[in-house]
Amino acid sequence: MVRRSDLDHIARAAEAFGLRYSCLGSEHMLRQFGAPSTRRDVHLLFETAVENHRAINGIRVVPLAQLVRMKLTAFRIKDQMHLKDMDQAGLITAAIERELFPLHRERLAEVRARG
Repeated sequence: MVRRSDLDHIARAAEAFGLRYSCLGSEHMLRQFGAPSTRRDVHLLFETAVENHRAINGIRVVPLAQLVRMKLTAFRIKDQMHLKDMDQAGLITAAIERELFPLHRERLAEVRARG
Protein backbone atom coordinates (compact mmCIF):
# COMPACT_ATOMS: atom_id res chain seq x y z
CA MET A 1 0.00 0.00 0.00
CA VAL A 2 1.51 3.26 -1.11
CA ARG A 3 0.74 6.95 -1.37
CA ARG A 4 0.05 8.14 -4.92
CA SER A 5 2.50 10.96 -4.29
CA ASP A 6 5.29 8.35 -3.78
CA LEU A 7 4.64 6.49 -7.04
CA ASP A 8 7.42 8.12 -9.10
CA HIS A 9 9.96 7.55 -6.30
CA ILE A 10 8.86 3.92 -5.92
CA ALA A 11 9.06 3.29 -9.68
CA ARG A 12 12.61 4.70 -9.86
CA ALA A 13 13.75 2.76 -6.77
CA ALA A 14 12.26 -0.51 -8.04
CA GLU A 15 14.30 -0.39 -11.25
CA ALA A 16 17.46 -1.15 -9.23
CA PHE A 17 15.81 -4.49 -8.36
CA GLY A 18 14.87 -5.39 -11.93
CA LEU A 19 11.28 -4.19 -11.63
CA ARG A 20 9.42 -1.80 -13.91
CA TYR A 21 6.26 0.12 -13.02
CA SER A 22 3.22 -0.85 -15.09
CA CYS A 23 -0.40 0.23 -15.11
CA LEU A 24 -2.95 -2.08 -16.73
CA GLY A 25 -6.42 -0.58 -16.39
CA SER A 26 -6.88 0.01 -12.68
CA GLU A 27 -4.02 -2.33 -11.72
CA HIS A 28 -0.78 -0.64 -10.69
CA MET A 29 2.18 -2.97 -10.29
CA LEU A 30 5.90 -3.54 -10.43
CA ARG A 31 6.87 -6.23 -12.96
CA GLN A 32 10.16 -7.98 -13.73
CA PHE A 33 12.06 -6.75 -16.81
CA GLY A 34 11.86 -9.21 -19.67
CA ALA A 35 10.07 -11.97 -17.74
CA PRO A 36 6.84 -10.57 -16.32
CA SER A 37 4.76 -13.03 -14.32
CA THR A 38 1.42 -12.36 -12.65
CA ARG A 39 2.54 -14.60 -9.80
CA ARG A 40 5.61 -12.46 -9.11
CA ASP A 41 4.13 -9.02 -9.81
CA VAL A 42 4.13 -6.59 -6.91
CA HIS A 43 0.67 -5.03 -6.85
CA LEU A 44 0.46 -1.49 -5.57
CA LEU A 45 -2.60 -0.39 -3.63
CA PHE A 46 -3.10 3.28 -2.97
CA GLU A 47 -3.59 4.10 0.68
CA THR A 48 -6.74 5.35 2.24
CA ALA A 49 -5.78 5.29 5.89
CA VAL A 50 -2.86 3.18 7.07
CA GLU A 51 -2.15 2.80 10.74
CA ASN A 52 1.03 1.57 12.38
CA HIS A 53 3.12 1.93 9.25
CA ARG A 54 6.86 2.38 9.32
CA ALA A 55 9.23 3.88 6.82
CA ILE A 56 12.06 2.03 5.12
CA ASN A 57 14.27 4.28 3.02
CA GLY A 58 11.53 6.90 3.10
CA ILE A 59 8.82 4.51 1.83
CA ARG A 60 5.97 3.68 4.19
CA VAL A 61 5.43 -0.05 4.69
CA VAL A 62 2.30 -1.68 6.13
CA PRO A 63 2.85 -4.27 8.88
CA LEU A 64 2.41 -7.83 7.62
CA ALA A 65 -0.51 -8.55 9.99
CA GLN A 66 -2.40 -5.55 8.60
CA LEU A 67 -1.69 -6.65 5.01
CA VAL A 68 -3.00 -10.15 5.79
CA ARG A 69 -6.20 -8.66 7.24
CA MET A 70 -6.65 -6.42 4.18
CA LYS A 71 -6.22 -9.42 1.85
CA LEU A 72 -8.66 -11.52 3.90
CA THR A 73 -11.18 -8.67 3.85
CA ALA A 74 -11.01 -8.06 0.08
CA PHE A 75 -10.68 -11.82 -0.62
CA ARG A 76 -10.53 -11.48 -4.40
CA ILE A 77 -8.91 -14.34 -6.33
CA LYS A 78 -5.62 -12.45 -6.51
CA ASP A 79 -5.77 -11.74 -2.76
CA GLN A 80 -6.29 -15.44 -2.14
CA MET A 81 -3.23 -16.24 -4.27
CA HIS A 82 -1.18 -13.66 -2.37
CA LEU A 83 -2.33 -15.20 0.91
CA LYS A 84 -1.38 -18.66 -0.33
CA ASP A 85 2.09 -17.41 -1.31
CA MET A 86 2.58 -15.65 2.04
CA ASP A 87 1.42 -18.74 3.93
CA GLN A 88 3.67 -21.09 1.95
CA ALA A 89 6.59 -18.77 2.70
CA GLY A 90 5.80 -19.08 6.42
CA LEU A 91 4.87 -15.42 6.79
CA ILE A 92 1.42 -15.98 8.29
CA THR A 93 2.44 -16.93 11.80
CA ALA A 94 0.39 -18.27 14.70
CA ALA A 95 0.65 -14.82 16.30
CA ILE A 96 -0.95 -13.22 13.23
CA GLU A 97 -3.65 -15.91 13.14
CA ARG A 98 -4.57 -15.34 16.79
CA GLU A 99 -5.36 -11.70 16.04
CA LEU A 100 -7.70 -12.45 13.11
CA PHE A 101 -11.46 -12.06 13.26
CA PRO A 102 -13.39 -15.37 13.05
CA LEU A 103 -14.44 -14.66 9.44
CA HIS A 104 -10.82 -14.04 8.51
CA ARG A 105 -9.75 -17.32 10.13
CA GLU A 106 -12.43 -19.13 8.11
CA ARG A 107 -11.20 -17.51 4.90
CA LEU A 108 -7.59 -18.39 5.68
CA ALA A 109 -8.64 -22.00 6.31
CA GLU A 110 -10.42 -21.95 2.93
CA VAL A 111 -7.23 -20.77 1.19
CA ARG A 112 -5.21 -23.48 2.94
CA ALA A 113 -7.75 -26.19 2.09
CA ARG A 114 -7.33 -25.47 -1.61
CA GLY A 115 -3.66 -26.44 -1.30
